[in-house]
Amino acid sequence: MGFADTYLKKQKNFTRSIKEEPDKGINLIVVIPCYNEPDLVRSLDSIWNCTRPISAVEVIVVINSSVTDPKEVKDQNFFTLKQLKEWEKTHRSETFRYYAVFRDCLPAKYAGAGLARKTGMDEAVCRFNLHDNPQGVIISFDADATCEPNYLVEIEKTFRRFPKVNGCTIYFEHPIHGDQFPPDVYRGITQYELYLRYYFQGLKHAGLPFVFHTVGSCFAVKATGYVKAGGMNRKKAGEDFYFFQKLFPLGNIREINTTMVVPSPRPSDRVPFGTGPFIHKFLKDPTIEYMTYNFGAFELLRSFIFQTGRFYKTKEKDIVNILVSFPDFLQEFLHNVGFVARMDEINRNTATFKAFKKRFFLWFNAFMVLKFLNIVHEKYLHKIPVSMAAGDLLRALDYNGRIPGGAQELLEIFRKIEKENSPDIYV
Repeated sequence: MGFADTYLKKQKNFTRSIKEEPDKGINLIVVIPCYNEPDLVRSLDSIWNCTRPISAVEVIVVINSSVTDPKEVKDQNFFTLKQLKEWEKTHRSETFRYYAVFRDCLPAKYAGAGLARKTGMDEAVCRFNLHDNPQGVIISFDADATCEPNYLVEIEKTFRRFPKVNGCTIYFEHPIHGDQFPPDVYRGITQYELYLRYYFQGLKHAGLPFVFHTVGSCFAVKATGYVKAGGMNRKKAGEDFYFFQKLFPLGNIREINTTMVVPSPRPSDRVPFGTGPFIHKFLKDPTIEYMTYNFGAFELLRSFIFQTGRFYKTKEKDIVNILVSFPDFLQEFLHNVGFVARMDEINRNTATFKAFKKRFFLWFNAFMVLKFLNIVHEKYLHKIPVSMAAGDLLRALDYNGRIPGGAQELLEIFRKIEKENSPDIYV
């Protein structure tokens, strides 16, 4: 009996696609969703050219489209499938194999990045389950991304060195200059990545214990952790964010900053939000600045989070008295999310402050924080240009250096901060 038998039986639409038996030494499987992708070979080459890890490696490419996609998309997918089969003839070894899973008539209601990623990751779980290997690692990548040569060995090293780890996020940098894309694309992606890093550091500054980037091409998960978290979802966008909300409560999540993924900055309109849609919008008016959350909102969040201990084993009437000292709009938000009743429930079900804190942040999680930030900006604060917000955060962090006004210089600072100061592990 395999470790994932129960999980796989619950996946009503799952059927095993790869009939070839996996290598007994397989411990790394890379999953790549692929939709209307003209340059898949570039990503395949990037992985093939990696330094070989100890483990055998498989790469599963899920070429997908919906029943309603236009003919040109389906034609491109068929061409990609043919291209992959030709490429694979000269890029296969006993311990490094590529497979295509072709899905050209997915239901329009569900077709998208989430379902494609789930299809490949469930197939990967099935492959590991055939040898009852719960320690196998599923790596999420994208069809237009590339990676550094040490990508596979650094992922393998992390999971071997820390066997209790359930998942990892992987450091990334978008290209912000070059000649592969028009100059406006590089200007746009610079602002967007600055926003991602500003938001990341803003949440850390506020005191959130679980802070992570959600980039679909930049994470890996142990097979047993994937199963315990209930597997990938079918979200058309943000599937990685929702998945990590289920994975983080399991604990033991690491950040890998010793290698790098290079996601593509190209425009796209397939999903409603994220990198591609922002660049698509930016190219229509390259003079716009990316507007983001006012730094004051993170400061307010920080003042609240750093008082978490005051609510431990505190009576309802005393919690109400504490809330009176908060700004009116924070009181309003906490009232609307049933804060007092939630604190009572958490206190009744925890015996130690450590348990209280864990349960508190399972409730006041990234979803709740995002809800707070959106509401506070609808009613009380105004969004500001990301360069201005990033400068405000650097000043609050007592950054020892000149704070530039340009997005590219700011981004380089934030990249350096993240690589040097990210915590090793979230427990």
